[in-house]
Amino acid sequence: MSNPGVLSHNEYGKSRVRVVKVNRLADRHEYREINVNVTLYGDFDRAFTHGDNSKVVATDTMKNIVYVVAKRTKVTDNIEAFARALIDLFLSTYAHINKVRISAALSSWERLVIDGQPHHHAFRKGSDELQVTTVTGFRGGKYDVVSGIRNLAVLKTTQSGFEKFVHDQYATLPDVRDRIFGTSITADWRFTSAWPTRCPAEIRSAVRDAMIRAWAGPPRTGVYSPSVQQTLLEMGQAVLAAVPEIQEIRFSLPNIHNIPFNLKPFGMDQGEQVEVFYPTDEPHGTIVGVVSRDSGRSRL
Repeated sequence: MSNPGVLSHNEYGKSRVRVVKVNRLADRHEYREINVNVTLYGDFDRAFTHGDNSKVVATDTMKNIVYVVAKRTKVTDNIEAFARALIDLFLSTYAHINKVRISAALSSWERLVIDGQPHHHAFRKGSDELQVTTVTGFRGGKYDVVSGIRNLAVLKTTQSGFEKFVHDQYATLPDVRDRIFGTSITADWRFTSAWPTRCPAEIRSAVRDAMIRAWAGPPRTGVYSPSVQQTLLEMGQAVLAAVPEIQEIRFSLPNIHNIPFNLKPFGMDQGEQVEVFYPTDEPHGTIVGVVSRDSGRSRL
């Protein structure tokens, strides 16, 4: 009796390869911590169909290659360049591999400032924000690049509301004109060219600045948000206006709630200026949207 299934696709790789690189410059030391995932595509069918490992590059070998490339290169905030260097080594070393995908996430570490002076070699852990990229490389020198940001936590205490939504027999949420708006921004973007024409780290900084300005508004007055949806669109439009290298950007914005605490059992009232809340992110709404320079189908 023949087996009913056939192998229609395969890929494999090494996940969560954590790398620390110290660049020891004359005037300062630089510290980078990167988490790397490697995925290989190629002529590996016989490993699945016949138990033939003759073309299998061990995932432990992949891990070793990550550290070798980290040693050979000056790892900077340009994690896209590091991903490309890894791809090039895999493709040049193993002829039976036709595609390599590298995902990399750069953690936040900040240089200490002592007596107003940046420290030569001391750092502190920053926020949970990550700089991320996924670069896919193909034979022939073609690359596909998606870069982004994770865990960019932001909050404003006013200039946000949610009104005139569907009120039916299942709805219990009241309209609110003034509320706390908190979210943790996930953003991914594609570039207008196959490889970014400007340093990707500089582009990421410009994207981050544009989205935050659109979300927060002017420093003295802010900007009103009638919904997370409208704010998402305005953030994307601001990014495309400020950063010509971006073709499209995708946001995922969880609505992290701050609920007014009921003080009435204690003989107290929040009053018009509500001041005491309890934060919760379970459950939370999640708003997702892609803002593009054209109306074609998104590739994000």
